[in-house]
Amino acid sequence: MPPAEQADRALSGGDDLLFLDITLIGAVREAAGDCLLADSGGLAVRLTAAHDHPELPYRDNLRLLAAAPGLRLRAVARLDPAPHARARLLAVSHPCDPAARVDLGLDRLTRADLPAAPAAAQAGPPAPTAPDREQAPLHLLRRRLHQVVAGGRRVLAFPKDAAADARRLRRCGLATAADLVDGLHAAAADRSRDVFGRLLPADGERFARAWLGAAVHADAVDRALCAAAWGADIPLTGAPPGGPR
Repeated sequence: MPPAEQADRALSGGDDLLFLDITLIGAVREAAGDCLLADSGGLAVRLTAAHDHPELPYRDNLRLLAAAPGLRLRAVARLDPAPHARARLLAVSHPCDPAARVDLGLDRLTRADLPAAPAAAQAGPPAPTAPDREQAPLHLLRRRLHQVVAGGRRVLAFPKDAAADARRLRRCGLATAADLVDGLHAAAADRSRDVFGRLLPADGERFARAWLGAAVHADAVDRALCAAAWGADIPLTGAPPGGPR
């Protein structure tokens, strides 16, 4: 099954395991550390460690594989929703024995497991350029949602950065997200007064609706961006998936 169809299935609430034929390209640097970049049918895919526990060999195995550009493998990974094609690598075929399998969380690869000259012997088509991270700044809306969870509505009652966030979102074509940021801040700051000038209780229902609407929209856009990165066709509207988290 092509990667796009597998991503479509995962984002629609089905099995989030991906079965990919990949050609290794090398390491790509991220804020959380290096990950493995691979080509899968012309699609640049970032493959990350499935777990960060220091006693599991995931990261060591990924570093070793990143040092073998051109190596062709079959891989099992779990979709990791992101604005680019991204998955958590679980297992691969053995570099020297395609019939054998390597569980990257249990088996520790060594240099002796790699072909003598993988790049020369197995080189495929030119490697694609690594995708840019966070082209759509939806994290600006996500940050406001997370701030409310951590500190309550009062953290948004003074919208110092709301206008700047909304402008940036609109410049990137995310007008609905910008409106939701504005609405979230407005609902947080809204305090009516009675005829004597005394503050009335805050409208908790209005703020809850604003927060929930922003959260649902952010989830929908995340899914749409992830689908586009894999070449899948997931509509922006609809219920959130019950699949990968």
